[in-house]
Amino acid sequence: MKPRKNAAPFAVVLFAFTVPACTITDPHAFPGMQENLQLISAGHTGCQPGDNAITNLLARSNGTAQWNATCKGKTYLCTEFQGVAPSPSISCAPAVQ
Repeated sequence: MKPRKNAAPFAVVLFAFTVPACTITDPHAFPGMQENLQLISAGHTGCQPGDNAITNLLARSNGTAQWNATCKGKTYLCTEFQGVAPSPSISCAPAVQ
Protein backbone atom coordinates (compact mmCIF):
# COMPACT_ATOMS: atom_id res chain seq x y z
CA MET A 1 0.00 0.00 0.00
CA LYS A 2 1.40 3.38 -0.98
CA PRO A 3 1.78 5.81 2.01
CA ARG A 4 -0.29 8.97 1.94
CA LYS A 5 1.66 12.18 1.59
CA ASN A 6 -0.50 14.17 4.02
CA ALA A 7 -0.49 11.61 6.85
CA ALA A 8 2.77 12.83 8.43
CA PRO A 9 1.42 15.98 10.14
CA PHE A 10 -0.99 13.87 12.18
CA ALA A 11 1.51 11.24 13.29
CA VAL A 12 2.63 12.86 16.55
CA VAL A 13 -0.88 13.87 17.61
CA LEU A 14 -2.17 10.38 16.82
CA PHE A 15 0.72 8.85 18.80
CA ALA A 16 -0.65 10.63 21.86
CA PHE A 17 -3.90 8.75 21.41
CA THR A 18 -2.23 5.34 21.48
CA VAL A 19 -0.98 5.70 25.05
CA PRO A 20 -3.68 4.24 27.36
CA ALA A 21 -5.40 6.71 29.70
CA CYS A 22 -3.12 9.50 28.56
CA THR A 23 -3.97 13.19 28.49
CA ILE A 24 -1.40 15.56 27.04
CA THR A 25 -1.53 19.27 27.81
CA ASP A 26 1.97 20.36 26.77
CA PRO A 27 2.52 20.79 23.01
CA HIS A 28 6.24 20.20 23.66
CA ALA A 29 5.57 16.78 25.28
CA PHE A 30 6.71 14.91 22.17
CA PRO A 31 9.30 16.03 19.62
CA GLY A 32 7.55 17.64 16.67
CA MET A 33 4.12 17.92 18.29
CA GLN A 34 4.24 21.74 18.44
CA GLU A 35 5.25 21.93 14.78
CA ASN A 36 2.57 19.44 13.72
CA LEU A 37 -0.16 21.40 15.51
CA GLN A 38 1.10 24.60 13.90
CA LEU A 39 0.98 22.93 10.48
CA ILE A 40 -2.47 21.41 11.04
CA SER A 41 -3.80 24.78 12.20
CA ALA A 42 -2.30 26.72 9.27
CA GLY A 43 -4.88 25.49 6.78
CA HIS A 44 -7.65 26.78 9.02
CA THR A 45 -6.16 30.05 10.27
CA GLY A 46 -4.72 31.23 6.97
CA CYS A 47 -1.36 31.89 8.67
CA GLN A 48 2.00 30.29 7.99
CA PRO A 49 2.66 27.36 10.36
CA GLY A 50 5.41 29.18 12.25
CA ASP A 51 3.09 32.13 12.88
CA ASN A 52 0.59 29.98 14.83
CA ALA A 53 1.19 30.00 18.60
CA ILE A 54 -0.27 26.82 20.11
CA THR A 55 -1.78 26.97 23.62
CA ASN A 56 -4.38 25.19 25.77
CA LEU A 57 -3.68 21.75 24.30
CA LEU A 58 -5.83 18.91 25.57
CA ALA A 59 -5.17 15.63 23.73
CA ARG A 60 -6.94 12.56 25.08
CA SER A 61 -6.40 8.85 24.52
CA ASN A 62 -9.98 8.52 23.21
CA GLY A 63 -8.96 10.11 19.90
CA THR A 64 -10.00 13.69 20.59
CA ALA A 65 -7.91 16.81 20.96
CA GLN A 66 -8.44 20.53 21.23
CA TRP A 67 -6.08 23.48 21.23
CA ASN A 68 -5.93 27.19 20.52
CA ALA A 69 -3.96 28.56 17.61
CA THR A 70 -3.25 32.29 17.79
CA CYS A 71 -2.01 34.25 14.82
CA LYS A 72 -1.92 37.96 14.06
CA GLY A 73 -4.03 38.79 17.10
CA LYS A 74 -6.77 36.26 16.31
CA THR A 75 -7.35 33.10 18.35
CA TYR A 76 -8.89 29.96 16.90
CA LEU A 77 -10.29 26.94 18.71
CA CYS A 78 -9.19 23.79 16.92
CA THR A 79 -10.55 20.29 17.46
CA GLU A 80 -9.58 16.86 16.21
CA PHE A 81 -11.58 13.66 16.27
CA GLN A 82 -10.16 10.31 15.24
CA GLY A 83 -13.12 8.20 14.19
CA VAL A 84 -13.30 5.08 12.07
CA ALA A 85 -12.15 6.91 8.94
CA PRO A 86 -8.51 6.53 7.88
CA SER A 87 -7.80 10.20 8.61
CA PRO A 88 -8.87 12.44 11.49
CA SER A 89 -11.50 15.16 11.27
CA ILE A 90 -9.95 18.52 12.12
CA SER A 91 -11.60 21.92 12.30
CA CYS A 92 -10.75 25.37 13.62
CA ALA A 93 -13.06 28.34 14.17
CA PRO A 94 -12.61 31.79 15.70
CA ALA A 95 -12.63 31.37 19.48
CA VAL A 96 -15.35 33.08 21.49
CA GLN A 97 -13.80 35.71 23.73
